[in-house]
Formats: sequence, C-alpha cells, structure tokens
Amino acid sequence: MEKSFLLRSSLFSLIVCLFLFPVIHMLLYVPLKPLGWDPILLDVVWGSIIQATLSTALTVVIGFLGALGFIGLSKNISEKTTLLLSTFIILPSFVPPLVVVLLGTQAIGVYLTGLWGIVFFHVLMNVGIIGLILSNIIIKKSKVWNDLCFVEGVSWAKYYFRGLLPSLKSDFKIVSLFLFVLYFLSFSIPLLVGNLRFGGLEVFIYEKIFLFGNWSEATQYALLFLIILLCFSYIVDRYKVEQEIYSETKSVLEGFSSSWFIILLLIPVLIMIVGFINSMVKIEYSQFYFDWAQARGTMLTGLLSGSFVFVVLSLLGYCYMSPKVSRWLFSLIAPSWVIVGFSFFILGNNDVGASFFKVSVALTILYVPYLFRLSYFSLLSNLRSQVQVALVSGANWNKIFFIIIWPQVLPTICFLSGVSAVWACGDFALSGMLLGEDMTLALQMKSLLTNYRLEQSILLLLPLVIVSVIIYLIFQGLAYVCRRNLLS
Repeated sequence: MEKSFLLRSSLFSLIVCLFLFPVIHMLLYVPLKPLGWDPILLDVVWGSIIQATLSTALTVVIGFLGALGFIGLSKNISEKTTLLLSTFIILPSFVPPLVVVLLGTQAIGVYLTGLWGIVFFHVLMNVGIIGLILSNIIIKKSKVWNDLCFVEGVSWAKYYFRGLLPSLKSDFKIVSLFLFVLYFLSFSIPLLVGNLRFGGLEVFIYEKIFLFGNWSEATQYALLFLIILLCFSYIVDRYKVEQEIYSETKSVLEGFSSSWFIILLLIPVLIMIVGFINSMVKIEYSQFYFDWAQARGTMLTGLLSGSFVFVVLSLLGYCYMSPKVSRWLFSLIAPSWVIVGFSFFILGNNDVGASFFKVSVALTILYVPYLFRLSYFSLLSNLRSQVQVALVSGANWNKIFFIIIWPQVLPTICFLSGVSAVWACGDFALSGMLLGEDMTLALQMKSLLTNYRLEQSILLLLPLVIVSVIIYLIFQGLAYVCRRNLLS
C-alpha cells in the first residue's frame, strides 16, 4: 500500500502543478514593474461591487421563494417527476453564457447592456440551481422543529419570520458570499454586455493586455485580485453547504409552502424556450450559411476539453486524497480567466493545432475546480466507507479503484465531462485569446452579436446546439460502454 500511496501522491502533485502553472508561468515571463494605480480601476471595482451585490440579492431572494414553491409542489408529484423538474430548472446553469444571452435577448426583444444587462443574465443563469440548493437546505434544517409548529397551528408569518429565516441565516450568508465572488470576478457575461464602468475586473485586466499591451500592470492587478479571490474561497470553504439537487426527505414544511412560487424557478427556462421559438420563427433560412471549418473547430474544442476533464477527474478519483486535502486544495485553485488565457497565449507556438490543444487544456484548468466542488467532491466522500472496508480487507488499490470507485463515479465523470464539452463549444472568452477570429461557431456568433447583428448571430445557434448535443451524447455513450465492460 505504501507504493500505491506514493504513486497517488505523485499524480496528485502533478495535477496541482497543472493548475498552478498559469500563475507561475506569468510571473516568470512578465517582468513586474512598479505598479502605477490606474484611477479608472476604482470605478471598475465599485461597478463590480454594485453589479455583484444586485445580482446576488436578486438571485438569493428569487431562489429562496422558488425553493418554497419547489418544496410545496414536490408533495403532489412523484420522485421521478421531481427529478425531471429539477433537471429542467437547472438547465440554464449548464448552458454556455453566449446561448443564454442570445435566447434571453430574443425572448425580451431588447439587447440589454450595462448594469442591468449583466444582472439580468447573471440571475437568469444561476437562480435555478441556487433555488434547488436552498430547497434542500430548508428541508434538512427545518425537519427538526417544523412538526411542532404545524401541530400547534403556528401562523405562516411566525413560522417564516421567527423560525425558518433565522435558522437559515448562516446558510444565506455563505450562499450569498459564494455568489458575490462568482459575480464579482465574472468574465463571459460582462465581456458580452458590459460597459466601461460595469465591465468587471477580468474584462478591465483583459483590455489592459489586449488593447494596450500593458502586461506588467495587468499581471499585477490580476494577481492582486486572485489573492482576494483565494481569501474569499478560504472563507467559503470553512462552511459546508448542502449541494444535493434533490432530497427524498419531505417534511411538514410542505404545509407552509406555496407551490405557486415554483414559477420563479421556471421563468429562466421559459425565457430560453420563448427565445428559441422566436429565433426559429425569425430566421430567414434562405440566408442560412456557416463555415464547416467553424463547426469542425467547435467540435474539436468540445471533444478535447471534455476528454481532458474526463482524464483529470478520473485521475483525481484514482488519487483519492483525504477530504481535507482535496477540499482545501480546490477551494484555493480558482485561477483567473485572464491569467490562464494569456499564460497559454505566450506559451510556445500559436499555430492552429497547438492553439486548439492549448484552449482545451486551459478550459480544463478553469472548469475542473468548479465541477469538483459542485458534485464530484461529495460523490468521492460518499464512497469513503466502502474504500475503508476494502483497505482493511487487504485489497490491492488498483482493484479498489477499478471495482469499487470507478464504476460508481464514472457516470458522474462522463456527465461532468459532457457538460464541460458543451461549455467549451460555446466558449468565446478564452477562445478569443488563443484562437484566431471566427475559428469556432461561438467566436463568429460573439463577433456578430457585439456588432448588433443579432439575426445573423441567431442563424448559427442551431448548428452550435447540434454540435454540442452530439458531443454530450458521445460522453454519455462512453459512460455506458465503460460501465458495461467494467461490470462484465
């Protein structure tokens, strides 16, 4: 077992080095000069605080009300229907930001920009998953004492304002802190719909390099705010937030919950459906044209990114470090999009083949920490008792991994790899740094959208969706084939 532990520790160290590489490479490449504080930065920081605060407040409030509706509705439907509804609700969170912006714009008929554009699309993407997380927290927190409230005939006002809300105070704090950090350092949405003041810190740093070539100043700003992000991540990691999408435990809380509030979690999906229908109606198919090279580039980016995520998550499952080490590490590894993008840009040659490879590795570095904390960490933690029994029985680690761990985590790995592949297909932010213009469908759509050629951008939405779905199904087929072979 010592040899096995040494091998797993070495692999884990290599994975850590992969995630730390962009920061180290930027520090080695860019000579840091005395930092000259840009006065515009204060406006950008204040604008980021405003939009992050508004986005967080709206997401939490709407998500909380929607969570009450989800709990109230779940008593009247079956578990399979509830699971299907949960999947439907979280769909906007797993769709590329470019698609959300296009469909949302088509649904409301206005291309929102500036502060309210950023807030609208942030809330649209995240309110569903936050609502489901809060619903699970509410059920688990309230089941100890809500039976008594129901029997005693406590009014709904006292139940909520003297019982439920005070008990959720710490959970609201940590969820709000997590969302604030996510919105404060957002990149894709502000890059699409932001302006000078509300463009966000990542966009500000990006423009320092992309427009003015000020590498030293941009790198120092990026590192400064990366340290701030790491501090926030450490605070977030001190608290445990329940992340299961659905819990089978139901409580008397259902008697105090109005199922009508569920519409608040369904509105984002309905907006996307209306936007898709509107876009399909408005498309003039006689003008439909796209470059097959862009479709190939999109498929290559998605397949490579999903494959790299698959390999990294599988290796993390094989390493199987202690929960404290892995949770602590991935609370700290949250690299900046700008640092990762430009670090790979200055790495080696930038021909077509190398560029697609670098984009895929860079996206893997950005996606894996988020996916790990979203669901993969809790899944590995749930297997710990089985692994301990096998270790006590003297089983070889390779047998433990291939017989116990991998067959159980493989569906999740393939799902997360498929999701990351879909995100990669719709990526325009990091791809815009490393690839030439219009090398993928997403880059072409972003170019058209920023030039207010919305109808032409919509024309490329259908092939982008088709390519993304094909790649996602490839990874689901991979899960089926691998599990069948393992179980046989």
